[in-house]
Amino acid sequence: MNLLTCFGAFGIATSLALVIGCGGQREEPPCPGPQPVTQAAAARLRLSRVDFGGRDAAGHARTVGRDLDGVCTTGPDRLACRAPEGAPASLQFDAEGGVDNAFGKHLLPAFDLLYGRSNEKWSGASVLDVDESGDGTLFLLEPKGTMVRIPLTHARIAETDEGQTLTAVIPTGRLVELFREDARAIDADLCPAAALVTIESFFRQVSDMRADGDATLPCDALSLGLVFEGSPVDTLPEPRPSLCREKD
Repeated sequence: MNLLTCFGAFGIATSLALVIGCGGQREEPPCPGPQPVTQAAAARLRLSRVDFGGRDAAGHARTVGRDLDGVCTTGPDRLACRAPEGAPASLQFDAEGGVDNAFGKHLLPAFDLLYGRSNEKWSGASVLDVDESGDGTLFLLEPKGTMVRIPLTHARIAETDEGQTLTAVIPTGRLVELFREDARAIDADLCPAAALVTIESFFRQVSDMRADGDATLPCDALSLGLVFEGSPVDTLPEPRPSLCREKD
């Protein structure tokens, strides 16, 4: 489905409703107990399995990851950061146990609309590249060559009941920049600056963290949880060139 068709036709308010539904104050889940022991995520792997959570075959919500911000966010008076303008506080609410995974909760359903069943499509070709500091990039790739680059900071790996689990923080501003480049490499209709405003606004509105941890400022990052299986790889994917010059 064309990116403009998915988001542009509906507008940000409708897109949010379609992807996340309505939310308000909810019953408080248990706050985090002992967290899994993590280690530095220095790795360069081709991912044979990619699982951000989402919903199981029976339609039940599944969340993978861990508590990344130390806040059990269950209502508007317990937020890890100020909600972005126009975004309801409920977008920040944690999963059970305080688990943070805004990517799996909000972006995965959006990407399912854009690309199809994302967990399945991105398994096999995607690549994870992070250094010892925990900074890096998750290259989400599907067999036809569509690429979505996800910038990572504070990346860590833990062994959980689900398997090898990557947790990380996604700086929203950098995510917007990379998504703009990747989108314009597959669809020349997205070259005009106004074409991606709705999608970029969506990314900002579902942000649930502060990269610097300052709860008094607006959220500027997204949490990520990812269960994976992978093997070492030597080379990284090359982004496709922009189609905008050809369009002009």
